[in-house]
Amino acid sequence: MLKKMILFFGLCLVLAGCSEKEVDVAAHPIDPSLDICHACKMSIVDLHFAGQFIDSQGQVFNFDDIGCMISYLKKNSDTEKNLKAVYVTDYQTQEWLKVDKAYFVKGRLDTPMSSGIAALSKKAEAQQLADRIDGKLLSWEEVKAAHQPKPKTHQPDTDRQTEGEER
Repeated sequence: MLKKMILFFGLCLVLAGCSEKEVDVAAHPIDPSLDICHACKMSIVDLHFAGQFIDSQGQVFNFDDIGCMISYLKKNSDTEKNLKAVYVTDYQTQEWLKVDKAYFVKGRLDTPMSSGIAALSKKAEAQQLADRIDGKLLSWEEVKAAHQPKPKTHQPDTDRQTEGEER
């Protein structure tokens, strides 16, 4: 009987270890001296436009521009299914906001990757910014649908010798 109880408890421990681990979904601070954008690999120095998501494994992905985050999600469509939390920084306070609580403005804003997208926590402030820059007030779903990733341009390698060419 003792062997059966030990086996039973051992099996319970094994099964408990196989269950999904608890993932920390709190926004993580960005260190401008260390953190880079997961999409474009640039340093994240202007926190007015930053984004971040945390996946089901607890991995944190940082972005220097909300447009970079959206482009990454569009190019990696399976990623969005595994997200536990998605954040953007408030344009004015630079504090983290959950995307479903943010109001987005798209317009003539000088953002790190030229997406022109900013997020604010208050609708009235977002509308004032939109009016000031001749922009649009959008929800998260609308800004995702409206944002088109910029195609990468190929820069010719001028140092490479082509066939028949002398140096």
